Amino acid sequence: YAIKLRDEDGNSVDRKFFGLREDNNWILDAMAIDPACMRNRVSTDIWNDFSTPPYYKDREKKARTGTRGRFVEVFLNGQYHGIYCMTEKMDRKQLKLKKYVTAEKSTTGQEEIHGLLYKSSQWSYEVLMGHEMDSSYFPGYAPRGYSNALGTEYWAEYEFKYPDFEEEAVEWGPLWNAVNFVATSTASEFRNGVAERFDYDMLKDYYLFIELLLATDNHGKNMFWYAYDQQGPEGDKLGLAPWDLDGVLGARWNGKTDLTYAQQDFEDFLWINEHGQLTLYYNLERYCSNTWPQELKERYCALRASNWQEESLKQRVADYAALFAESGADQREQDRWFQYHSNIASA
Repeated sequence: YAIKLRDEDGNSVDRKFFGLREDNNWILDAMAIDPACMRNRVSTDIWNDFSTPPYYKDREKKARTGTRGRFVEVFLNGQYHGIYCMTEKMDRKQLKLKKYVTAEKSTTGQEEIHGLLYKSSQWSYEVLMGHEMDSSYFPGYAPRGYSNALGTEYWAEYEFKYPDFEEEAVEWGPLWNAVNFVATSTASEFRNGVAERFDYDMLKDYYLFIELLLATDNHGKNMFWYAYDQQGPEGDKLGLAPWDLDGVLGARWNGKTDLTYAQQDFEDFLWINEHGQLTLYYNLERYCSNTWPQELKERYCALRASNWQEESLKQRVADYAALFAESGADQREQDRWFQYHSNIASA
């Protein structure tokens, strides 16, 4: 569900709940596919605690690349409706992207498109950035063309999230340029340009993150890509933010657990059981073999000695499980939605 607060006259009202950001709009995540009712929250908590701040952190110290959330129990029209996670949205406000300026408010008399936000919603050549689904062949051809006509919400299985595609402006250029760079670059072009096109430190963190979780549905799809200010010094440079992390930690996107056992190679899993690795990471491995593996190793070792200590990771799950059990919410959820969540404590 989406929650929107309005007063008696229908006007938006901002409020602050549970230590989350002040807003008039939140998400109630039902977690229906997750038998444990916590994977998305646990995983995003991990990301929030360890991930490198975005490349524009010197200008936007309050920018967040992950949502925060709190578990709640919902009553809908007087009827008990179960456990949900009330979370912030991933949007311009969360990322602190520079705002769109209308022509009327612009000092130049023309509209100004600054921050941009895109979301990958389904698989495609463009979402995988250089190969078709289930194919390990990298043809090197450019992505399909796009339209910046007002009202254009989708391109190649990406969604346009900011500015308002209906009333403000549409600009697919930075995303197209990034996909084209990954898909068509030579080895030397890629090595020399990847850190200018993408938030390189965040690329490292995200790769280790999805590998840690065995995130089988988040290596291209279920990601946000954003540019802080395409008219600023970094231009079209893209950062990323994770989304929809329920098919992780021993479960797949469909909730099944038969293939997601421990101690297996992440990339092999993607090629055998999913649609293949994101070409951006494939290129980092093959074109940057003198630097990329060592940088991953060093970052992983640092994380294993701090945020990713085994007991610390286990404790995150145990704490939420205790919250459910001590409040009796797990039993109430099971009674209400047995077909989805029949035994939360053992999931």
